[in-house]
Amino acid sequence: MIAYLDCISGISGDMFLSSLIDLGVPTSLIEDAISSLNIEGVSQLRINAFKEERHGIYGTRIEISCEDSKKSRSFSSIREIIQKSNLSSRIKEKAVEVFEIIAKAEAKIHNSKVEDVHFHEIGGVDSLVDIIGVLIGIDHLGIDRIISSPIPLGKGIIDSSHGKIPIPAPATLEILKDVPIYGTETASELTTPTGAALIKALSKGFGPIPPLSIKRIGYGIGKRRLKERPNLVRIILGEPSHKYETDTVAFLEANLDDYNPEHLGYVMELLLKKGALDVGYIPVYMKKNRPGILINVICMPEDMDSLMDTIFKETTTSGIRYSFVLRKRLRRETVEIETEWGKIRAKKYYLPDGSSYIKPEYKDCLNIAEKYGIPLRKIYSHILRKGR
Repeated sequence: MIAYLDCISGISGDMFLSSLIDLGVPTSLIEDAISSLNIEGVSQLRINAFKEERHGIYGTRIEISCEDSKKSRSFSSIREIIQKSNLSSRIKEKAVEVFEIIAKAEAKIHNSKVEDVHFHEIGGVDSLVDIIGVLIGIDHLGIDRIISSPIPLGKGIIDSSHGKIPIPAPATLEILKDVPIYGTETASELTTPTGAALIKALSKGFGPIPPLSIKRIGYGIGKRRLKERPNLVRIILGEPSHKYETDTVAFLEANLDDYNPEHLGYVMELLLKKGALDVGYIPVYMKKNRPGILINVICMPEDMDSLMDTIFKETTTSGIRYSFVLRKRLRRETVEIETEWGKIRAKKYYLPDGSSYIKPEYKDCLNIAEKYGIPLRKIYSHILRKGR
């Protein structure tokens, strides 16, 4: 299932969560999850969801009520709360990632260490509900992929715990590096740090609505009433209706003419471990006819900075060229094949003519081969037969 986030008036954590609740995610599911965290100083948590309109469009708005004696929490304490919870490992990992994105932005702006960052505006229960609630909602609805529209930003001045700050908030801008944005004349904070961090962590591409067979539409209503635009986010849930999927990827390349080729294998493995979708080496002749290597890396935009850091650290290049490109790819899904050695994962690819084929996961097959002393090719052949 694909979800398209139409950020008509930006994005905030509560608007994102409200849109998912509008699609049918039970508030009780989120209340139970947050209550199970055993957060010190928090009691009587309640998520009130109700219908409200903006410019004649009705959707869901939420209000969170609870007793919270601690309005400010450090990143390290929030991470500990999440990691000690009974949430699934996938939701724990992604929740920590979202908070870490915010913490890194705040640390840079306020010249402090990430571990020491104290969240003021987002340190209360509201932000935990928004972030964890969004992740639970995505899991509940079976959303596999999120695409977002470019993000609009407002202008002006807003009060914060640090005093008066400009809109967009410095943390919001820091988080939205490498994310398509555009400015508006709306004198209001359209996109918040929490909303920006959720988009950064969850969206796999930015652009127009992809080809979809629409199943459901949800509207998440924001607190403010704006004259210039309806203050809401629209989420469109659907199945791919085209023979291809389209997304946006980052393309990195650099020339190496003074690097030990023995180390290239290590660099490739490291880049793939850090999230690169593909890594390639091409022999080239450079200035003065020196033989060299052209390194190409394809990655998701959100992984670009860390991968460029790795290339600079591990190779001798002094510059990396990058661009953002559209990519069409075959529609795919992960399936599990039952075998006499247990379940083995495989990718199922759908061809333009409607037929499909599977490709076994190499690591799963390798683990079986090493565990039982079976030739790898035999496992591959067995899975391909089962897949057919």
